[in-house]
Amino acid sequence: EYYLQIYEKYSKTYSAACDSIAIERTRFIKELSLIKNLHVYPSQANFVICKLEGKNTAHKLAISLLESCNIFIKDLTGKKCFDNGKYIRLAIRDEHDNNILINALKKFVI
Repeated sequence: EYYLQIYEKYSKTYSAACDSIAIERTRFIKELSLIKNLHVYPSQANFVICKLEGKNTAHKLAISLLESCNIFIKDLTGKKCFDNGKYIRLAIRDEHDNNILINALKKFVI
């Protein structure tokens, strides 16, 4: 009931935010797809799932990014359907933050 009361007040802002995320998601996925040994799955959410195809494990990459760059990514090791410790989840943020992540991944994905 409360949502219906405030819907009109925030609907334009919410719609603009959704459009902004969709545009950045498209760019983010395109840039991630250029990284060797990283397979990016299509997404309509505010995150993307990636499979590591090189020597890295999800755990090793997550630790390296956290320790070296202060970047936290989700290691999907142990989650149902994400076998072999090769899957990660990356949040879609703004262009600046996403560029920092993309550049870090270029250094650490082997």
